[in-house]
Amino acid sequence: PHNFNFRCFRKMDDTLDYESIALKTNQFPKDVDRGDESGLEWYLRIEKVQSSTAGLQKMKFVWNFDWQELRSQYRVLGWKGTLMIYLWNKDRYVWTGPHEFDVQFFGTEFMIQKELERNMDQCYSTDGGFWFKHSFELEPIYQKRVALIVEGREIKINKKILIKNSTYFAELLNNERTEIPIPNANYNDMKQLLGMFHTEPHVPRGSVSSFSNVLQLAEEYKLPSVRMFLEFHLLINNDMSLNEKIELADKYKMDQLFKQCIDSLSSIEDVKQLVENSNFSEGVKSKLFDRMMSFPK
Repeated sequence: PHNFNFRCFRKMDDTLDYESIALKTNQFPKDVDRGDESGLEWYLRIEKVQSSTAGLQKMKFVWNFDWQELRSQYRVLGWKGTLMIYLWNKDRYVWTGPHEFDVQFFGTEFMIQKELERNMDQCYSTDGGFWFKHSFELEPIYQKRVALIVEGREIKINKKILIKNSTYFAELLNNERTEIPIPNANYNDMKQLLGMFHTEPHVPRGSVSSFSNVLQLAEEYKLPSVRMFLEFHLLINNDMSLNEKIELADKYKMDQLFKQCIDSLSSIEDVKQLVENSNFSEGVKSKLFDRMMSFPK
């Protein structure tokens, strides 16, 4: 198979199309091929596996792919396409195949194992070497992002995150739109709102007004998970005063937070002092009065 001693790699419409040289090994397991092109790294290992069928041999082909840089720079989430194995027939002096495996995989690295079981006597040369080659055609799967235009500036975010968390955006993004204008919103507030969908969510920074502004946007754009997350944060953290927590809990219907705040009042004096220093709604005042009446005379 010396006339197949070539290697080619080209990029066509973002599809990676690769074909190896003719490969030969008489050692198993063995790393037989590796490459690095356009940010996609791979290597192929071949292993001999015991066959349960007389007269047949089983080979395992193990591809390892790595694309960390492509994910971080170009948001390549994964790949889909076909892996192919060709076996050499020494009597006919031709390649047989391809034996095709359709694949789809995600992450930043991935291992794929495929097996072939058949009579492979014709794949061995007189010196005991096993001859084969492999190829693949892989198309990148990109993270779809959308740009929210706020005060003339872009905030980019994963399209799927918006659709999953907001019925408002799900209705807007049922087509191929890539930009959505957000009128009457503050850029920093919107950025803090979307920051809570990062792998490590960012809690709004600044005063209680920052929380309120973000919660207002979450309510307007139908993002209930934001309210749930911030309520949980306020339940376990003391980064604002009791009266501020009560006002937020009342305005944005954070029932668990509201109950925690009311239950923390342990005397009539606590309630009186809280009311004197706050501007609560009549509904809150009624709940505080009920709490005050629950204390023993």
